[in-house]
Amino acid sequence: MSRKDKDPLSSEIEAALEGVNLQEIGDGAPANSKSGGAKSGSANAGASGSKLKRGTIVGISGKDVFVELGPRVQGVIAIDQFDTTPKVGESFEFSMHGREDDLWVLSRREAQAVAAWDDIQPGSLVKARVTGQNTGGLELKVGPLAAFMPASQVGLSHESNLSTYMLQTLVCQVIEVDAGRKRILLSRRAVLEKERDVERREAVGKFATGQVLRGKVTRVE
Repeated sequence: MSRKDKDPLSSEIEAALEGVNLQEIGDGAPANSKSGGAKSGSANAGASGSKLKRGTIVGISGKDVFVELGPRVQGVIAIDQFDTTPKVGESFEFSMHGREDDLWVLSRREAQAVAAWDDIQPGSLVKARVTGQNTGGLELKVGPLAAFMPASQVGLSHESNLSTYMLQTLVCQVIEVDAGRKRILLSRRAVLEKERDVERREAVGKFATGQVLRGKVTRVE
């Protein structure tokens, strides 16, 4: 299907995404490279792939959390990968990223992302934090997940300076989710349009026959 045969929104999104790699948006350092926590630098870090494994917290020492993964199999993870300080006996899912000093180097980021993908559906409302911008629109994070908002979907009218949105948290509507391509597309315009429609209906409900109102001319055709 050619671009001219597609609906306007699809065409806008395609144009905005030209040259944009959504999988690179929001990419940070490797999960096991943070300082001050679980050790990194193992030659075989990441050799285990990204399979998730459930483990139980068995101890905390400074910034390191120790996890029991199975009989005589333990791992370590930086405490800052938890939203709140975990408790001994609690269970979580982890991804395993190589061994060091007989311990698996663990991460929760992938497990958290998998859970988030399950929660996000087209049409749902989410809070997203603006982390960057490019020629096509805004780069955002929804929890641990990277997302993109085409410039045409930022406001009700054309936004000439997208940098004013940097680091803001916006309520957005999910317009597309593709877990296989790690692609989330958002629209703030859809939320603003719904709010505007509600305000209009409420305003119309206050009108009465014979009432005199002052109006402003906004368009002549």
